[in-house]
Amino acid sequence: MNIFMVSIPHTGTNLLLNILKATGLPDWTLAEPQEGIHHGHVMDAYLAERFDCPIVSPLRHPHVTEISWRKRDKDTTEMCEGFRVLANLDPIVVPVDSPQRDKHLKDAGKKLKLELTSEWPVTNSIGNWALIWRDITPSQQVKELTDEIQPFIQRYY
Repeated sequence: MNIFMVSIPHTGTNLLLNILKATGLPDWTLAEPQEGIHHGHVMDAYLAERFDCPIVSPLRHPHVTEISWRKRDKDTTEMCEGFRVLANLDPIVVPVDSPQRDKHLKDAGKKLKLELTSEWPVTNSIGNWALIWRDITPSQQVKELTDEIQPFIQRYY
């Protein structure tokens, strides 16, 4: 079985990858043509055609993701473009900071025909930002992005 996992940095990549690996599937970078979980950056999503398999992605609300990017002095232009690509790709999504995250994880498992479970903590063990949506004042760029992709985002938040 193959699964194609794409992500935007700081949206729960390691968390979702560990959940998928717990099913026993091996994981590979996008360049390795092996059976298992193929993972990489959302901008490499065009490679999905190579694998002919389900596409899955972690998700954090853009407002929270922006905080992670800014803490690392990253320009959020790439982040915004990644969200646009993700919204157009319309993958199976596991939102790591949604109040309904367990429901979405169960739904993703059904679509992938895998039993996906996690007792993930509120705080990511690899990072240091709480995986909960907060009332944050986003930049104008991220406000515009959120308005643009609202039909995609509203399914999870």
